[in-house]
Amino acid sequence: MPHGTFSDLFVAFPTFNIRNRRVDIFQDNEESILALFRTRITVGCGTLLSMVPEIRDHFKLVTGRCSRTYPLEISTASDPRSVRWDFQLGDGESRPSPGDVANSFPGFPITERYGKVIITVPAAESYKIRATIYTDIRGRFWYVENPFFPIIMPEICLHFLLTNVFSNVMRYSPDHWGEVLLNQVKSDISLITRKYLSAYENKCPVLLLRAISRFYPFVSGDN
Repeated sequence: MPHGTFSDLFVAFPTFNIRNRRVDIFQDNEESILALFRTRITVGCGTLLSMVPEIRDHFKLVTGRCSRTYPLEISTASDPRSVRWDFQLGDGESRPSPGDVANSFPGFPITERYGKVIITVPAAESYKIRATIYTDIRGRFWYVENPFFPIIMPEICLHFLLTNVFSNVMRYSPDHWGEVLLNQVKSDISLITRKYLSAYENKCPVLLLRAISRFYPFVSGDN
């Protein structure tokens, strides 16, 4: 809904910082914020879970459908006149829909190479990107097919919605919630719920530190 706690959280992100050890890109979120206040959306919990990179494999196992998350690599290239970013979407087997990519990178050249979608963006124009890009707990980038375009969901807002869903089940149907946690309902439901809660428990402090401080922590791949 356009007004409330969720919208207050949403407007706290006028820009997105796409960042890891080698990349630091800012994306303008003004149009997305304006679109939020013009739009009313009803969405299922399954759609939200499909946008969480950390549980993409479990989502496919439980639902039989691919999640909306795709590996993303960003590399720099330069010529005598400018620096540019090359966004490489997909893993060589699966890749996002062409329409979604066109929405996310409006006006930028889009090509394909080795089964991946390649978008070249001049560094000076990177603020024009309209992509949903999340960084997982290990600092890896993920491109997320956006079911809400032109609204672009900040990652912390995605988790706000999911935890709100589960907390309402826990509050208003505690017996059913207990059955979910004890695996006394359909096993697929218990599996995806438990995996999400475990992923969120690990991700939450990292996500908050990234949002409210200069620190940008991630878990080393050696751990």
